[in-house]
Amino acid sequence: MTLLLTFVLGLFFLAGIYIIKLAKNRELLEQLSIAVAFGAMSVLAAFDLLPELMEFCSGEEFYIPLIFVIGGVALLKILDVFIPDHGSPGDSAREMIHIGLISAFAIILHNIIEGMAVYGIALQSFRQGVTLAFGVGLHNIPMGMLIYSTLRNEDRLKRHLVLAMSIGSTFAGGVIMALLEEYMNTFVVGVLISITLGMIIYILVFELLSHMIRSGNRRICISGVLAGMAVVFVSMFFE
Repeated sequence: MTLLLTFVLGLFFLAGIYIIKLAKNRELLEQLSIAVAFGAMSVLAAFDLLPELMEFCSGEEFYIPLIFVIGGVALLKILDVFIPDHGSPGDSAREMIHIGLISAFAIILHNIIEGMAVYGIALQSFRQGVTLAFGVGLHNIPMGMLIYSTLRNEDRLKRHLVLAMSIGSTFAGGVIMALLEEYMNTFVVGVLISITLGMIIYILVFELLSHMIRSGNRRICISGVLAGMAVVFVSMFFE
């Protein structure tokens, strides 16, 4: 039953996918999804991941998570070089695919960690696990919007593979926690959170923000950012 709870989390991600898929004005919604994801990820980094990270480090040990945060940024920068979907400055389709692939990598790792957290808490109290899962699920909706909208022009097989991995990532986290529960400790979890925070910082600064600056549609950008922030803030009441 506990593993089933982490599986259900993928349905929230799927809901974000269908919001974009059923939309009529996809181009406008693509721009909106970028802005929503920026708002959601900003709040997630500042009010969720960073406070959690502070719990894992104390005193003189602050440099340890800092090293792994920098490592997360470097990891996506290296990945950025090897993902061949940059496109030319005017090739918006290839640029969107690039953003989608980079974001999916970070979101999958983040969702694995959240799946582990939901599984661990649900083992202690299933009611609390359900509450946490609902909060996590809410901020998975804008992530589903982002990944599908940016990858809709990608090769169908690649797109479906990335989407399937994203949808199943929280369930994968639950399975990992079930199999390796006795080997998990605060240091390992702290390292994973640090790397994830670094990757999200990279996406915010070098991918999403730069795209919004060039979009020129300030109203959509501001509305989307505020909506993304609101979704995650609301979700935190259930965590």
